[in-house]
Amino acid sequence: MYLFYLLTPHSLDFYDSIDLLRVIRKGPAVKSAVDDAIDQCSAVYNLRDSIEEARLRAEQATDEKQKRLHTSKG
Repeated sequence: MYLFYLLTPHSLDFYDSIDLLRVIRKGPAVKSAVDDAIDQCSAVYNLRDSIEEARLRAEQATDEKQKRLHTSKG
């Protein structure tokens, strides 16, 4: 569920994330707080890149076991 915070306008799921912002109470404020926290930690560990890499590996996985590994572990 928190993946929607990491999407950019160029992401495939961007418009789904906008819908989530409308559903979650104080969605834009929550998104802003999470984005700030991620940005502050990005010098040590880039969470956005890590999630994107895991998503790509999951999409390229040929069997369900590998796909689950990449989507659950990230």
